Amino acid sequence: MQEESKQKSQEELLFQACQKGSLDECKKLLSMGVDVNARDRNGSSALFHCCHPQQLKLVRFLLSMGLNPNLTNIRGNTALHLASERGYKEIILILILYGADPYIYNLNGHRCDDLNPQIRPLIAGIFRDKSAYGLLNDFHKKKLTQIFEDMDSDDLGFIDANKSFKFNRFVEEISEDIARRDSEEFLKEVSICKDGQVNLEEWLFSFGKLIREAGNDTPVDHFIEDYEKGIKEKGKFIDFKPRD
Repeated sequence: MQEESKQKSQEELLFQACQKGSLDECKKLLSMGVDVNARDRNGSSALFHCCHPQQLKLVRFLLSMGLNPNLTNIRGNTALHLASERGYKEIILILILYGADPYIYNLNGHRCDDLNPQIRPLIAGIFRDKSAYGLLNDFHKKKLTQIFEDMDSDDLGFIDANKSFKFNRFVEEISEDIARRDSEEFLKEVSICKDGQVNLEEWLFSFGKLIREAGNDTPVDHFIEDYEKGIKEKGKFIDFKPRD
């Protein structure tokens, strides 16, 4: 009984850490053995307590640690129901890429897109193409994530026009005008959640689609090679300043 009480207390600390957005506290609690799939008295998992675009890193961490995105609360809602109702596109994207099922009905007979019909096309499109995300192997995910983090040196969680422009000049000897044009085209093509910004999931998703279109992962290998060549020739990306 005492052990069960201790377990519940630690699980409550996990939910509180999620509400505060404390990634470090969540990591510590999980390292102590707290079940990542624990649910509160309402049946809500930790995802329900950090289901907000500002907590994308925390959501990403919990999912990577094995949190089941399809757990339902006492009303039959999944985290995807909550994110859809609130229109949190970034959360919708990452949940579906990590296996969330948009066709789960809650106790009122509603799917997630029934709660916000405006985002129905978004959900359908992500779910249709999500298999492309799985085409990335662990090596490519690790390398591409590192490149993204190098580009996102201010740790805002997204790539914008300026970061993309700098990257284009870093990997290619091209004019400023061409680099700007390519940057705009990249953002327009890859951005899903917010115009003019690309987050990590959108970034990785785009390379999965590239592999699917090419029928192999050669384009991704070339992309990584070009970036590493830029580092050898120009030094660290963060220190690079494009010349006029």
